[in-house]
Amino acid sequence: MDAYKKPKLTNQYYDEFVKEIPNQDSKTFAITGTTTGTGYNAAKTLLQKGATVLLLNRNSDRLDSAIEHLKNDCQNSDFHSIICDLQSFNSVKDAAAKVIDHCKNNGLDGLCNNAGVMA
Repeated sequence: MDAYKKPKLTNQYYDEFVKEIPNQDSKTFAITGTTTGTGYNAAKTLLQKGATVLLLNRNSDRLDSAIEHLKNDCQNSDFHSIICDLQSFNSVKDAAAKVIDHCKNNGLDGLCNNAGVMA
């Protein structure tokens, strides 16, 4: 059995779509599963558009790597990492309290429940 090889895909519409997204200054978004794929790209795009982004992920090496990439790709952006292991109700409760605390003055403008959608 051959090992899976991830295909090299190119985007046809993404760059034009991103150009149409208005400035997101003063908006706050919470996104689960931002270490790779859709969640990472959503976070990166919103940061580049000026939003504050709350990154909700399990604590992992992939999280550390994603944060470093976002620091490099989105300098002077406003993002906050909140540990949230969706397999632990206590972790989810702790993360929810941190999101509520962070958003108590200006609210939460968007929530992207992305984690665990790969299957």
